[in-house]
Amino acid sequence: AMITRDDFMKRCYTIPSINFAFSEMMSMIIHELCSELMLSNAESKVASLLCYLSRRGTRGADGRIIIDRSFPMQKFADVLVLARENVHRILTDFEKRGIIETNKHEIIVLDGEQLQDLSDSRNVLMGFYGMHEK
Repeated sequence: AMITRDDFMKRCYTIPSINFAFSEMMSMIIHELCSELMLSNAESKVASLLCYLSRRGTRGADGRIIIDRSFPMQKFADVLVLARENVHRILTDFEKRGIIETNKHEIIVLDGEQLQDLSDSRNVLMGFYGMHEK
């Protein structure tokens, strides 16, 4: 049985051992993910973020995954801790290799398998990159 977020938070406030265990677990996860982010290469970072975003994208009639590009390229780069120019270069390379198509409003994933192969699969955890739905 699942508990609601409010019930979980209430228990965290009233039972210190739960609060401590949860805090310790989250601290370890954050440390591991920060280490991975610093050590991953730029191509892997971009591929991982695209894999994450493709989970939230829409599937076109032809089966391709469409990622809304409502955020500016600079935000994309900031999230990955990369220069905007590097992100643009990598996206252009992915496009030349037939992995994605891009336009002003969307990124279309043409080859999800190849994108997944390029990504660091550990970085595909939900929410890792701080890209939250509005």
